[in-house]
Amino acid sequence: KKKHKVLVLSAMAGLGKTTIAAKILTERHHIVAAHHFCLHNDSRNRDPKVMLLSIAYQIAEKIPKYREELHSLINEQQLTNDFLLGREYNLMALFNQFLKVPLNRIPEPDRQYVILIDALDECDDDGKNDILECIQKYFLNLPSWLRLFVTTRPEVPIMEKLVKFEPELIEPTEHKGNLLDLHNFFGNLLFSSEDGDCVNDVIDKLIEKSEGLFIYAVLLVETIRVEESGIKEMLDQLPSGIDEFYEEQFRRIFYPDKNLNWEYSLGWKFVGLIVTAVEPLHFKVLQRLTESTDNESKIAIKSLSRFFSQGADQKLH
Repeated sequence: KKKHKVLVLSAMAGLGKTTIAAKILTERHHIVAAHHFCLHNDSRNRDPKVMLLSIAYQIAEKIPKYREELHSLINEQQLTNDFLLGREYNLMALFNQFLKVPLNRIPEPDRQYVILIDALDECDDDGKNDILECIQKYFLNLPSWLRLFVTTRPEVPIMEKLVKFEPELIEPTEHKGNLLDLHNFFGNLLFSSEDGDCVNDVIDKLIEKSEGLFIYAVLLVETIRVEESGIKEMLDQLPSGIDEFYEEQFRRIFYPDKNLNWEYSLGWKFVGLIVTAVEPLHFKVLQRLTESTDNESKIAIKSLSRFFSQGADQKLH
């Protein structure tokens, strides 16, 4: 047994890291002490103080002795949420008081627990990852019975920051297992037991189109379901790989009229503004910058809904 064991699941986008994390959370909930799913477009979600308080609350729900320690701490010092999240209460103090001291004070539980953090790479904000830095600086002080399971994309240097934890790297090397999962995925969603022996050949072609990516497999299924023609008739027309899929989607959006130069498309102008802005833009800002009408901007935003979501704040993420 290694102290402070860290497991890092590293895989490229679309291979199902979040699905695996959700599966662990659902089916191994008795050992998951706390979880945090990172979102790149949510600044509060990237705040390490918010994460630590959430982790503390979740662990308190699992371990009664720890809950008693937190209740005593909060009542004695009359701590409020606003004070804890304020600038005068620093991150180290919060970690020490809410996690390090009480967790090391209670008796060791009868099982190993894990803190699950999904998509740690998505907490990066303009080259700075406060969540990762928090883990690097402070999590070594957690008791040995509390471990860390992290998912991330391989191109982000997460492992370098976590080297002192002696992390165990998990990579999707079992290619055959992934292909079998894709086979079952297509078979369950698109075919019935009455479809005959040719089903496997069709599924093999769909797997080839997907290039092993589950995120693209989902998009393929959505595309097939909205079309009226049969799957066999569509196979040759379906894009190969996620790059070709998005290229086709952009072509449909920005080239509705083949005689129109794509540079003059309002949707394309919106894309240029969205991807270069340092923060999500309100649709009214996009409208003013492009001098478009309400109706024109609404149509453009709707056409871009597959690529960008409009949140409750009316901003494009």
